[in-house]
Amino acid sequence: MTAGQPRISRAALALLLRAAGHPKAILNAAVAEDFPEIGELLANQWLVPSGNRAGYIEVDGRDYELEWDSERKAYRYFSPSAGWVTVPPDQLKSYKVHFEQLLSAIRQWLDMPERTQPETLLPELLWELGETWIGRRRMAVLFLRRASLPETLASVRTALLGYPRRGSCLILTDTDSSRHGPALPGDPILLPLPDLFSPNRDVLDRVDMETLATFVGMPAQSTKEWTPVECSEDGGYLRIHDREYRFPGHTQKRIIRILYEAWERGEPRQRTASVLEEAESRSRTLSQAFSGCKEDWKSVIDYGGGYCWLITEAA
Repeated sequence: MTAGQPRISRAALALLLRAAGHPKAILNAAVAEDFPEIGELLANQWLVPSGNRAGYIEVDGRDYELEWDSERKAYRYFSPSAGWVTVPPDQLKSYKVHFEQLLSAIRQWLDMPERTQPETLLPELLWELGETWIGRRRMAVLFLRRASLPETLASVRTALLGYPRRGSCLILTDTDSSRHGPALPGDPILLPLPDLFSPNRDVLDRVDMETLATFVGMPAQSTKEWTPVECSEDGGYLRIHDREYRFPGHTQKRIIRILYEAWERGEPRQRTASVLEEAESRSRTLSQAFSGCKEDWKSVIDYGGGYCWLITEAA
């Protein structure tokens, strides 16, 4: 890849996502020969040579499972119309999608911070890339492949049941998602990856964030009223005016979220004992609950007289 923002032609991205939709995320050499974009993908390591022989071969848009023919000492597949077909050795070579490269490019296109790495939610299927601002809304961004299959969405549904940001996330997909899959919890937004870019662009290297904000139903930053406090759904991220805080512990996140929701409904002062109980904390004091927290939590939470509350005044 060249320095700066990752660049890829629209045609090459389409071929890459076609490979991503393959069961093993591979592109057979016999298919690749028909697309001049294969050179761009290999040169920039969007695709890399597969270390193993392909388990499948694609013929006329259909995948066939390969079997070893010990008599002919060659691989073959069964076609309903042609019977057993022997595959020449030069067509067995395949290329695999370099997902680390692809996920890194998506993060850069969306100007996401590099300090956190993508996390696998479903092996080689669903990844969490992190969080970013879209309009005035902080959203989690995920990438999903094989989204056209109902069984894929069924697996995603199970994964999202325990995902704290499911109500505020954008899921980028390799293709249009299936209309026959189950409804996903939190009603996340699913968007094919190419739709991040203007349809007028043949070379893709940046995302129009204002257009994306409009797509997800959020007004641009300049038109939405500023709120002094924002908090992620799981409580792990908190912004008070221009200062940002991150809390890694599950109990700490719950406490932050409880106090934020209290502030949001106009009842900022909460009984400390009730907050700890609701957060399912075994600690008896806030100091114990936030023990070991690297953030200066006392800059965020004030307490006294058996009550606690978020400090929302500007410094």
